[in-house]
Amino acid sequence: TVLNLAVFIDALGVAFVVPNLIFIFSAFGGSPQSYGLLSAVYSSAQLCGGLLLGFLGDRRLGHKRALLISFAGTSIAYLLVACSGSIRLLVVSRVIVGLSKHTMTSANAVCLLSVKRSDSAGRAQALARL
Repeated sequence: TVLNLAVFIDALGVAFVVPNLIFIFSAFGGSPQSYGLLSAVYSSAQLCGGLLLGFLGDRRLGHKRALLISFAGTSIAYLLVACSGSIRLLVVSRVIVGLSKHTMTSANAVCLLSVKRSDSAGRAQALARL
């Protein structure tokens, strides 16, 4: 389905960017300690972004729109990594991706929209197919 393809493309983007991030960071003169700080900034942004995107998906925009916001934010962040010329842009990109990279959570919520709440076996099967 389209949702499976979207999740696959997102995972493919992560597989291309994350392993190469340390090399890009080192090429700009970053130290191992500052890379650890970059990882901590990403984790903090992900914590805040998860709460925000969850609230928006549950209460304001709906899960499908939250998934689109997640894809858009992730795309912008990965584009910044590709075009970055400094450590500052890498930090900005990691903050953006931390705030918006909740595609699997949003995809799970969208997947469960098509199954009745009382059908727990159907919900488990829907998640397994994703």
